[in-house]
Amino acid sequence: MNEEMPQKPNLQFRMLQTLIIANSQLRGSLPVWLSGCPKLQVLDLSMNRLSGSIPLWIGMLNHLFYLDLSRNSLTGDIPGSFGSLGNFANLNFSTEDKSSGIPIYLKTPGRQSLSYRHIGSLPPTIDLSSNKLTGPILPDLGNIKWLHILKLGNNCFSGNILEALSGMKNLEIMDLSLNNLSGVIPGSLTELNFLSNFNVSYNELHGEVPLGGQFQSFPISSFIGNSDLCGLPLGPCLPPLVQPDQNHYGIIIVYIGPSFEMGTVMGFIITVYVCLIKGWVL
Repeated sequence: MNEEMPQKPNLQFRMLQTLIIANSQLRGSLPVWLSGCPKLQVLDLSMNRLSGSIPLWIGMLNHLFYLDLSRNSLTGDIPGSFGSLGNFANLNFSTEDKSSGIPIYLKTPGRQSLSYRHIGSLPPTIDLSSNKLTGPILPDLGNIKWLHILKLGNNCFSGNILEALSGMKNLEIMDLSLNNLSGVIPGSLTELNFLSNFNVSYNELHGEVPLGGQFQSFPISSFIGNSDLCGLPLGPCLPPLVQPDQNHYGIIIVYIGPSFEMGTVMGFIITVYVCLIKGWVL
């Protein structure tokens, strides 16, 4: 296809519910006219060449529950409006949505197609993976109670993984791999009882992998690439090193008597002690 995304702001598609233009080499930015699609539920523009930032108005589409912008060249932060995405907070499809409509076919990076009988059978999804997005992962994402899939891997996100993400109680897949995330993995994520796929590999995380919940079943590939991360299924966490008190030697020297002989003997003892502590061989 290799065409530019239409940018005319006066385009009107007020009844549009599903827009899927994936793997078509589309260029340009996300068009403003999409903000005038109040009934939009599914937006899949994955595997294109889209650039620019994710606009604030995407989080204001009250019926949007499936968003796939993966494998593009989008930059900037995740808009703060994402925490209020409409049907993520209160998923309530009508009987008409579930029983009618044209089947939906979604392509995957492996050139396979996934088939869904109707809009309502799609899993609630935010997929922003494989872009150039930066900034922190918003705590407001934890407000999206009905989200099933969150994919933010292969970007440049930084900062900590926040405990607020444990608010996504129905989450099944969380992929935060290949970013610049630091800090520890919050123990509150063990409360995500439906989480079956978790990946934080190749970040800058440290500390112990949380115990309990679904974390007992995640493979080592979910955590590799974090040199300071430890605990099952990685290696055991080492106890902290106890540093010798450097002031100890000064205190001993202060109380040495004025006698030259005593000073010589005590100085020799202190020297031997220091050498032994540092592992030197006399």
